[in-house]
Amino acid sequence: MIAKVTLKFENFTKTDLVTLERVGNDWKVSKSINSYNVISNNWWFASHKKANH
Repeated sequence: MIAKVTLKFENFTKTDLVTLERVGNDWKVSKSINSYNVISNNWWFASHKKANH
């Protein structure tokens, strides 16, 4: 089974694709792939502009 899990934070979203397998009466995560998406480009530019000056 594959599940998509999305966590939304103030400045970014984290998405995980999780592969689950049944082991007896339980579920086990066998693989997890994640990605991050910045919600506001202004946040990224503002944080890097301060670091470069």
